[in-house]
Amino acid sequence: MRNYENNSSKVTNALCDAFSKVCSQDKRTDILATVDEARSLALDFGIERCRLQIFAPQPKEYISRAASGAYDDINLNLTEGIVELVASPGLRKMGDGRGGRLDQVIDLCPAAVYLRAPSN
Repeated sequence: MRNYENNSSKVTNALCDAFSKVCSQDKRTDILATVDEARSLALDFGIERCRLQIFAPQPKEYISRAASGAYDDINLNLTEGIVELVASPGLRKMGDGRGGRLDQVIDLCPAAVYLRAPSN
């Protein structure tokens, strides 16, 4: 429990530090609320019989949207390209509701990415 609280505190402090560099208002209350919601979501994920996973491609990674519905290109509607920015992660479910079939993967929500066309 102590490590859990220490990690939450470190995340909160790092976010407060980052926001203080770009915002003159104190956002600590908003950041604490967001970190608390993220902690609660992580615990909910941990007790699910199926496994929920947040996923996103790496910047500069080549992806093809034709192969799966895991990604949405939100700038040019390209079917393939190089990831420039991940606007929001996706949500993936692995397994069934009985805790089995972990090889079964369903993308519940695609990751939203900005792609650029691959150069030839």
